[in-house]
Amino acid sequence: EVQKFFFPFAFIGFGIFTALFPFHTWVPDGHSSAPTAASMFLAGISMKLGGYGCLRMALLMPEAAQYYSWIIILLATIAIIYGAFATMMQTDLKYINAYSSVSHCGFVLLGIGMLTKTAITGAVIQMVSHGLMTALFFAVIGMIYQRTHTRMIDEMGGLLKKLPFIITVLFIVGFCSLGLPGLSGFVAEM
Repeated sequence: EVQKFFFPFAFIGFGIFTALFPFHTWVPDGHSSAPTAASMFLAGISMKLGGYGCLRMALLMPEAAQYYSWIIILLATIAIIYGAFATMMQTDLKYINAYSSVSHCGFVLLGIGMLTKTAITGAVIQMVSHGLMTALFFAVIGMIYQRTHTRMIDEMGGLLKKLPFIITVLFIVGFCSLGLPGLSGFVAEM
């Protein structure tokens, strides 16, 4: 009973930091208004601390985690779908990456909510994969912004000719984020 009482508070507290739906609304605005280095740190390291905290709470209070697992799974599924659809609606590169982070962190929470060894392993791999690819994504977006002075997709054109290396890296990271087989995003989400 003590676990059932304290678990929601601890899990939601850490969950807010890792974009738990519906407490995820700070992520897009936080990423878009932060400088490139801060966005890289926030997405690459800080959000993973929330995922780690959620994982530790699930392991420290297993009965409560089992009791609330259906809620965690439901909220994580909503975050995955909502984040994916919201990503498709964006025109600002930082907002695209931020909303995709909501979706990717949903996979982390889904793995934690499933409470199986395979799912938790997948959640940890997703945290590592997302940390690397999102930090690199924000670095590339910063490089593009430094050269074009815009993050809006409709104001860009022909960047592959002007910035071949940066745009190639952008596509590779995008494919990783998409979950293309052979890349870390696929391994984690599978």
